[in-house]
Amino acid sequence: MTKRNENNIDHKNLRTCTKLVSTLITIIYHSMDQHMRYRLAEHDEDCVESFTDLLIVNNGKKNTRVRDGKNAPINYKSWHKVPDKYKDRMWKIIQKRSATNKASRSKKKYNHTTGTKFFAQIRDAQKKNGGSAPTRADMFKICYTNKDKSVTDTTKEVMALNYNRDVTSSQFVKQKSRVHHITRNSTPIVVGEMVNLKSVAADPETIAIGLIVSKDSSKEVGGKELGDHYSDIVVQVCIKPDEELIRPCGQYKTIGEVVGVPIAWPTTFLVSRKLDKQLHDSMMFCISIFVH
Repeated sequence: MTKRNENNIDHKNLRTCTKLVSTLITIIYHSMDQHMRYRLAEHDEDCVESFTDLLIVNNGKKNTRVRDGKNAPINYKSWHKVPDKYKDRMWKIIQKRSATNKASRSKKKYNHTTGTKFFAQIRDAQKKNGGSAPTRADMFKICYTNKDKSVTDTTKEVMALNYNRDVTSSQFVKQKSRVHHITRNSTPIVVGEMVNLKSVAADPETIAIGLIVSKDSSKEVGGKELGDHYSDIVVQVCIKPDEELIRPCGQYKTIGEVVGVPIAWPTTFLVSRKLDKQLHDSMMFCISIFVH
């Protein structure tokens, strides 16, 4: 076939597009603006979508597509006949977009696991099922917990912070009479005090015994400032060695690895050993808010 015949458009003998696009292409001349547009009768929707909008963009009509004539010339029926200079240009554009997308994804700290559902839809569904609007901690747990119920270290940290906010919310206020008689005589933990470290992800069981070294929010522990909701703890006795740290400490990931090492732990989940028995019921209530 001559070059002239290759580029000649035959309206009566339409070809199917190559596997790269997997569509049947019909070429239509638009007499008003002298543009040629491709209408793609889709044969394989997944393949068309995976080709992205780089070469194919929605033209506002149902089940139709338009190809960018500048980067993907419209006078070639076969991908194999497109000159290399155009392919190279398209490949560079793809690489540039890919690099941009990778850079954007690398900045994400949390990945939600609820698919295409809006958070408002999830909140409304939870409200219908439970009778009340879910808290911030509830929503974060629902939207960022994997199917196998596992959560990342960063997600655990945010869940703990959300819990700290939610325990003072309306749900907690409604039940304050229930726990007031338990906590009214308690005093805040202080530096130098021995405390029980409580689990964040499960029932308020003691996972370790430690010494409070500092509560200075500007102090760095494990390369990160404590902040307002954490305390600097040196683990003295390990009870649940496999319990994961909320904030990773260097190469250490579990409580069993940090005996004698300063770590950051949510102040809310530190209980004076003297008052632990007295506050057990109160912690059970707080955890029920956090988990459920």
